[in-house]
Amino acid sequence: MGNSRLLGALVAAMLALGLLAFGWMLAAGPSEAQSGSMHNCPLAGKWSIAVWEGQSGTAATNALATCGVGVVGAAYSLDPQTGDWSRWFAGKPDVTNLAPLNDMQGVLALGSATGPVATRTPTPAATPAPTSTPPSTPLPGLPQPGVWTGTTSEGKDIWFEVVDGTQGTRGIRRSAWLARGTDCSLYVHIEDLDTFWPIVGDAFSYSEERQMDVSGTFDSATTASGDLFIHPMMDCTTHRVTWTASAQQGTGALQAEGVVPAQEPGQLRNCPLAGKWSIAVWEGDDGAAVDAALASCGAGSMVAAYSLDSQTGAWSRWFAGKPDVSNLPPLNDKQGVLALGRAPTATPTPVATATMLPTATPTTVPIEGEPELGTWRGTTSQGKPLEFDVVGGSRTIARIKFEVKGTVSGGTCDDTVEISDGTVAAIVDNAFSFSWAEAGVSISGVFDSTKTASGDLDYNSSPYDPDRSCVSGPLTWTASH
Repeated sequence: MGNSRLLGALVAAMLALGLLAFGWMLAAGPSEAQSGSMHNCPLAGKWSIAVWEGQSGTAATNALATCGVGVVGAAYSLDPQTGDWSRWFAGKPDVTNLAPLNDMQGVLALGSATGPVATRTPTPAATPAPTSTPPSTPLPGLPQPGVWTGTTSEGKDIWFEVVDGTQGTRGIRRSAWLARGTDCSLYVHIEDLDTFWPIVGDAFSYSEERQMDVSGTFDSATTASGDLFIHPMMDCTTHRVTWTASAQQGTGALQAEGVVPAQEPGQLRNCPLAGKWSIAVWEGDDGAAVDAALASCGAGSMVAAYSLDSQTGAWSRWFAGKPDVSNLPPLNDKQGVLALGRAPTATPTPVATATMLPTATPTTVPIEGEPELGTWRGTTSQGKPLEFDVVGGSRTIARIKFEVKGTVSGGTCDDTVEISDGTVAAIVDNAFSFSWAEAGVSISGVFDSTKTASGDLDYNSSPYDPDRSCVSGPLTWTASH
């Protein structure tokens, strides 16, 4: 049976004389114990938000090694209390300061460009399936992770779970299959595969002597079909059948029937503090609505969230109350997001004016109107120029440019940085925040009035290569229009 754990192969024979049941249990050996694994490991040369699921206090090197030897070249963790980044570099303990990882902790991970190429390598089955290898239909992406449900050509229910593996692979970790026999039914439930059934070329197959043969092809990222034969047991004889299945937004009726274990209500772990960023991790059903998942941190507690596609390197975004500019798809279990907590309303610095304010000690002075459109210009605490563009519609920052003086390898450096992808950051409650880990840029600001703004800036040009990185340290800035 290889490394699988067969929890049960039950025969229910509906005979005239009564109900016949047969149970088969095989315990896992000590070598099958798993201490934890990294989810969403990065591809070669690409970034991902990887999530550690395992014992808290696991050394970062050991946790990242579960992605595969030499797969991860660098990783960063964000402290939600201080906003500081800690780092890990493969083979560079002298410049590594990433603390041991806790369960459900997310990190920004970079796949080693010189490490193994992320390919889906076939794993030979212990016993070749009697059916021919299912044809492969190239897909634009891997099959959707999560629970898939469907039926056989006899109308019997089936389900299986697609999970992430190492180096960008996916496979099937657990499943349940039901077949109709002559006045009987056969049910096979496979749980906790230490070595999952790999999805190779958008297809999979599994064969186990005296148990079953199953194969399938993913016709799209959300649909699949294949063949199934559960071997006869006792007096129950079955036939080879076909099946179809589709990815589900959760586990639906299978949980209600007790086939798939019901989960507790989902929860976003490592929620961000007010006005600060964190790498939060969704723990719950796949396909969770973003608004509901983020609201598990508290209604209105979050203003923005970003997700990184490990396949394409593209970021998707969510802004509170701004569905027109949000494009973050539903969250899957163990998915990490960069999340920004709602900042407390800024108290402006008192300014002497001829007209007294209506109240003696106001807690806030709201801006009458919105920040003015156009290019805002100012300086950093280094006296270097800074500018950004405020554009219309939902009021966003479309471009940021600044100059910075820093240190590199014991010397000094001068850099000019310009970010202009069209929608750099949303202005929410007269404030904005932008962080780009790969470029080492972090900038936030508050509009004190429709014409003035101030904020913080930090720059680290090459966070993955400390020997060549130009580092500014924390700076402040002011600007006006």
